[in-house]
Amino acid sequence: MKKQLQLTHRLVWVLLLVTTFISCDDLAHQPVNTDSSPPKPIASAEVENLPGGARITYKLPAESKGLLYIKAVYEIRPGISREVKASYYTNTLVVDGFGETGEYPVKLIAVGRNNLESDPLSIAVSPLTPPVKSIFETLTVKEDWGGISLTVNNETEASIAIEVITLDSLGDWKPVETFYTKMKDVKFAVRGYEPVKRKFGLYIRDRWDNKSDTITNEYTPLLEEFLDKSKFREMTLPTDYNAPHSGGTLRMLKIWDGLLSESDFVTVPGHGLPQWFTFDLGVTAQLSRLVLFKRLSANFLYNSGAVKKWELWGSANPNPDGSWDDSWILLKECQSIKPSGLPPGQNTNEDLEYAAAGEEFEFSSELPPVRYIRWKTLENWGNVTHVNITEIDVFGQELK
Repeated sequence: MKKQLQLTHRLVWVLLLVTTFISCDDLAHQPVNTDSSPPKPIASAEVENLPGGARITYKLPAESKGLLYIKAVYEIRPGISREVKASYYTNTLVVDGFGETGEYPVKLIAVGRNNLESDPLSIAVSPLTPPVKSIFETLTVKEDWGGISLTVNNETEASIAIEVITLDSLGDWKPVETFYTKMKDVKFAVRGYEPVKRKFGLYIRDRWDNKSDTITNEYTPLLEEFLDKSKFREMTLPTDYNAPHSGGTLRMLKIWDGLLSESDFVTVPGHGLPQWFTFDLGVTAQLSRLVLFKRLSANFLYNSGAVKKWELWGSANPNPDGSWDDSWILLKECQSIKPSGLPPGQNTNEDLEYAAAGEEFEFSSELPPVRYIRWKTLENWGNVTHVNITEIDVFGQELK
């Protein structure tokens, strides 16, 4: 009898729990607002036109009970619709994505918690010149070492893609490079071409697939060679500092060993800046450019002893006493750039991609040929007392 009572009590509790869960489930799937009326429409709005968009300030309905959000519905191109939503806590929203100037209709709609929509308020916006157009007007292209280089000014720091195309062997246009960036001052280069006249085209695209016009022209790439790094040698001149960190394993030769993963030249901390070291290219060459590769791990990228500002000096026959006399000529004042501008320890995808591609530093074609390089570090990203360099590539024309 006692066992039967216990069993009965358990069954009652199970039934109560099941009933409770079913009731909760029913409530969870019910609308938050059971009102069957749509929200009142927006009565008025003001427009501030922006490059490629507009800021709309509107007056919320006087009776806003049950209001969830406001949305703007519009087309950026015929047949290409967009929606922008704003919480009922604010009275402004920005419509964007327009690739051309002109007048565009926009519908403002209030949406309730019951998912019902108000009657739309129809307005018109007239975007100013969109970034994809204004940036294109700043585009300059010139012949460069092994290809072409380009510069643009992206004053609004818009997300853009710079597309480079060229003619293939059949005379058809084909894409050869795409540069994605938000940087304000942009400089990129397309390399790997013989010094033969070639036709290139360039245009700019934004994240809504709006495109600028295409600029085309013929360019003759300047001749350059990849200098053989197996010929590079360490040097130690008086006043140089190249003492390697980690028990002497992180030596200078690490910067030309062809390894990009944790194989760095790191000097012993404590010496301070500026500090400099010297190496022999193994050949005398008219230099065209140097490419710097950074360690990509989060603790060292744009951090610690990674070089930020430095000078490159060259010599064909340096004074053996290590003095900074006229046997040395300044080749380049260099500064590493971090696209995002964020402080050390905070890196964006663009920072990672920019560093992984290698950072280029071009030499003037007016400089004399050199064989010896002296690297003088003035500042590093972590404001520490040592220097960290992962790898370099050097290009130019070897004198035979």
